[in-house]
Amino acid sequence: MALKEYGTQNKPDYYVTIGGFTKAGQKNPDKIEGYYKGRTEYPDQFNPGKTKTTFMIKTQKGIAGVTGNANLINVMTRAETQYAAENQTLPAGTWVQIDCTGLTKLKSGNTMKTFVVHFDNENVDGSLALPTGATNTVLVADDEVEEDDDTAEETPVYVAPVVKRGGGISKVQELLNRNKNK
Repeated sequence: MALKEYGTQNKPDYYVTIGGFTKAGQKNPDKIEGYYKGRTEYPDQFNPGKTKTTFMIKTQKGIAGVTGNANLINVMTRAETQYAAENQTLPAGTWVQIDCTGLTKLKSGNTMKTFVVHFDNENVDGSLALPTGATNTVLVADDEVEEDDDTAEETPVYVAPVVKRGGGISKVQELLNRNKNK
């Protein structure tokens, strides 16, 4: 019998916060780069009903879990969606660089970290499987779908490389489904 461990494959080797400072006053790195594996969502133990998001990046040190605040999650979601639209494939396995470009002041007086995400579609690690176990899916444009009589085929939907723990909902999928219904 060959035993294989399950349930820990998508756990990072270490966690990273990009930009700002630690509670001890040490500066966090301003950027991270490596091969993008996807995101993990899990219930927030301090805010019932909400989820936390960690972006998984394969670096030279191992798998980094980049903790995401609301703005980083929004920027990554837009970057994933734009990458998929331009490249007709998911960004899993693609070289990514996430930069914290500074802080911006909000109308409320609070500050928010700002981020820029770069994907390199020519630098792809094909050995990185999607965390869901799926393969990269090619998108089909609406005008490429042929209708047969009265039965219209559905256009494949972009499915983000997301690992759900504890029943969290993929923000990317939620946004895409919302746009699909319009």
